Amino acid sequence: TPQLSFVHSLILPIISRILFVLHLLHFSHFRTFAIMDTISETESFNHNFDSSKLESAKQWLRTRPKSFYAVILALAAVILCVSCVFVLFMIIFVVVRAAARPDDPRKPVGPKNEDFYFSSLKAITSGPGTFAEAYWDPTGEYLVGQAQLTREDKCDEIYTIKRDGSELTHIDNYDGITTCAYFVPSNPNYVLYSSTLDKYGKGCPPKPDRALGYIWPLYNQEIYVVDRHTREIVHTITKDQEERCKDVNAPNCYDAEATISKDGETMIFTSSRSGDLELYSMNISSRAADGQAKRLTYSPGYDGGAFFSNSGKQIVWRANRPKTTDELLRYKAMLDFGAIEGINHMEIYVMNADGSGQRPLTKLGASSFAPNWLPDDSGIIFSSNFENPSEFHLYTIDLNGENLRRVTEKGGFNGFPMFSPDGASLAFSSNRDAEMPYDMHLYIAEWSGFSYLNTKNEEL
Repeated sequence: TPQLSFVHSLILPIISRILFVLHLLHFSHFRTFAIMDTISETESFNHNFDSSKLESAKQWLRTRPKSFYAVILALAAVILCVSCVFVLFMIIFVVVRAAARPDDPRKPVGPKNEDFYFSSLKAITSGPGTFAEAYWDPTGEYLVGQAQLTREDKCDEIYTIKRDGSELTHIDNYDGITTCAYFVPSNPNYVLYSSTLDKYGKGCPPKPDRALGYIWPLYNQEIYVVDRHTREIVHTITKDQEERCKDVNAPNCYDAEATISKDGETMIFTSSRSGDLELYSMNISSRAADGQAKRLTYSPGYDGGAFFSNSGKQIVWRANRPKTTDELLRYKAMLDFGAIEGINHMEIYVMNADGSGQRPLTKLGASSFAPNWLPDDSGIIFSSNFENPSEFHLYTIDLNGENLRRVTEKGGFNGFPMFSPDGASLAFSSNRDAEMPYDMHLYIAEWSGFSYLNTKNEEL
């Protein structure tokens, strides 16, 4: 510790120097006697040499230790005692401070074994391709997510699947990219998603130039409600953007990442309509309320992936806040280009449903994303790579930012967690059993981790 380092670098050299000086004094005393004896022998043949003065000097040296050395030794003893007391005090201080210091918020507590949290785990998709961002319907029997079911697929498409892995059904019928699907709680036959439809013509929208690095394209997307059985669009939710964004080159037309409160009344989504990627809420209980989007965030930087708490009183989301002028200018330049860079630094934030009380929940300095609520709203489950930049694992954290716990231990990617409506099952995506690193399957775990989440750290 810094305190013990101070003891080692300052006090110990002082003690060693005192001992060295005493050694020199002792050596010089006897060396002086030797020199005087030599002088006496050399000058013995000199009749003018007064040997009595030399004898007087020797006598003074013989009596000097009784006074001079006594003072030096006493001073050294005092310094040694003070040094010992100081060292003892510093040791006590370090021990007490270490005992009182709170746990490092970046250090997960509790068990790191999946068996503590999962009583069972089953992959409900298999083979090549990806199935990600899958979310439950209100009954807990089906999930909806975006998938590329072969490695040759270029666009994400929307599928529903039963929790046992059966009834995999493609529910969008357009050529463009379709993402961010979510069941409408008031009518599980309806699903909302964000899509480019056919604005970019046949096939997928153009991919970003890889020479620019890993970037996320912000396509011209709007949010729709589709009947999952007929695959027909029944409603355009972001109707206020519809006319302006007909032109595929119109700026700030990204509306996506939408989810809905459990009561089916309010949708929250990410939009670039202000010129920045901000969160908006909208009442969707009746079509008369269309277009009344309320902006919730105002800080420069990306805000997205938001979810209402089960009670509907709070919101959790992921956010990136540029920290320097250069970072902010680069972020804005990429927005003007129609993309954002792959964000390597995102934190988890929470706020009240009306947008008040915004605060960061994590300060991990890594890419933390895909947050969702624990069934009792006591904390958040999310994915992060803060322990290893090349691996994403699931973690839980209390709403006060304490008791960070690691849930998963296998695979290079684990993300997009969501608890079933009854809180008994956890769905998430992982590449743990994939044939290729970029393949991703959908898993359902029977959750047994509540007893550990409610256990105090010192009891584990």
